[in-house]
Amino acid sequence: MQSLKQHTPNTEAIKAALAKNTRIDVFALLKECHPIVLGKIPVFVGALLLVLLGMSVLGMIVLSFFEITDPFAIEQTLQLKLEILFSFALAPLFTGLLMMGVRGANNKSLQPLDIMAYFPRIFVLGLTSVFLSMWISIGMLLLVVPGIYLLIATMFVLPLIAEKRMKPIAAVYLSIRVVNNYFSQMALFNLLFLGGLFLGIATFGILLIYILPMYYILKGKIYIALFGMSDKDDIDTLEERKDDATFAA
Repeated sequence: MQSLKQHTPNTEAIKAALAKNTRIDVFALLKECHPIVLGKIPVFVGALLLVLLGMSVLGMIVLSFFEITDPFAIEQTLQLKLEILFSFALAPLFTGLLMMGVRGANNKSLQPLDIMAYFPRIFVLGLTSVFLSMWISIGMLLLVVPGIYLLIATMFVLPLIAEKRMKPIAAVYLSIRVVNNYFSQMALFNLLFLGGLFLGIATFGILLIYILPMYYILKGKIYIALFGMSDKDDIDTLEERKDDATFAA
């Protein structure tokens, strides 16, 4: 069995995952992530606040543009269009959060503005997000189980596109193949998060300050174990550009 703590090149990590040779112990990883999460809470809180701000601004623009006076009385056709719009526009932000989790799991430096690093790829990330959302929604209508399966099986698609620059179809195919090999572990991961989400809501959002960073960092740990990680990603590139601009100034 391959240890989670070993540094494995990307291709070797993927080969091991496809051959079912990677060991994924969700509870052991939870324990391993705990000290990392404690040190990253302020950064993730800042990033999540930026996401909420972005959603609020987009929501106000949409309400004004479509002249919506009652958000709870939107006709079904318009509601579908708005869901597609939000899924497309917010995809880079949520991809940024996912990649912050991967970087945090790999002990790389993080800043709240790291979530902005993937906006240059909004087209591919947005279209992929819309495509996945539509298929998951259709699956949910088909007795729910197919939708839950697709939700879990495609959980690594956006990170694969962002971090490995894979084409969307290839990322979907690889994510499904790997998750199928570790479906019980991935289902447990999502079930734990769902329980944590309810617990966070029950505490009026207080525990979400810990649970949400844990979700992203734990998912990042699992991603690195299954797919490896490149030496440089878009966040590194963004930081280099900032350094260059600072130096030029």
